[in-house]
Amino acid sequence: MANHAIPVVTWVASPYAGGFLSLAQSKTVAYNLTIAWEGQVLCGIVAGTSISASQEFKFYRSTDGGNSYESEPCAAFSLGPTPSSAETKTISLSTGLYIAEVVASANSLTVFFPTYMVITAVNGNV
Repeated sequence: MANHAIPVVTWVASPYAGGFLSLAQSKTVAYNLTIAWEGQVLCGIVAGTSISASQEFKFYRSTDGGNSYESEPCAAFSLGPTPSSAETKTISLSTGLYIAEVVASANSLTVFFPTYMVITAVNGNV
């Protein structure tokens, strides 16, 4: 018989369901993944009609229990530019404390960090 690993998944409420950003405004949200193996974090944007540049999402990790965060991002990616459409991307984060930041490079941008999935354990059977 084959061994099977079955992840135990928990859904965590949205740290920021969505909101409007103007040019150069930023949004920062925190992720506390201290009881998890991994978090699958979804990030997204809905761009207005005048977008011409990608929106960069940056993730910073804390190594001291959340007192401070690293100055260089541990992960980053861009979304867009696709005017008048929604785009999303999922990123995997290992156990730890993180902040995510996005800075608007457009005049009309909606940003959201919806409910995310956390793998809290892996059960195996034979």
